[in-house]
Amino acid sequence: GTARRRGTGTGREAGRGLAWRPQGRGRLGFLNPSPAPLVGWNERFRLSTSVHTFALVGPGRAGRAVATKLLAAGWKCSAVAGRDPATPSVQDAAEVLGAPAVDVSDAGRNCEVVVFATPDDQIAGAAALAAEGTASGALFVHLAGSLGIDVFDDVRLLHPDLRVAALHPLMAIPTPE
Repeated sequence: GTARRRGTGTGREAGRGLAWRPQGRGRLGFLNPSPAPLVGWNERFRLSTSVHTFALVGPGRAGRAVATKLLAAGWKCSAVAGRDPATPSVQDAAEVLGAPAVDVSDAGRNCEVVVFATPDDQIAGAAALAAEGTASGALFVHLAGSLGIDVFDDVRLLHPDLRVAALHPLMAIPTPE
């Protein structure tokens, strides 16, 4: 037969319930015959029959692009917020996303996920405002590539039930239209 480097596979392994698992320190890993999980963390929402909701804080190019993809995946936008709900950018995004334009303090009401697409230096302040009306267990996500989840530390001190994440795009985000 032909020799293959350890750690390479043919792609058929996934169908046999085999999964890639790193083993030991400094090793690349090898094919481990342990069963792969039936449902990944990113597939749990797809298996649910309920409609999932999100709010968008910061309806600029990045925020609208992420919101548009969430809508395409079956999510419902519950609110759009910006500096002022009456600004044209907030009104336009609210119309496109089919959600009301609201103050940041009301953005997290009745939603599971709040997406913060504001300038980096405004994320902590926007999160503090939105946290007051957000349901227990909601997920706060920001899109700032220069920040980690520690930007939410002050909010989590007051609301330890909030979950936090950072979604850093790996490439430039196009205009959502």
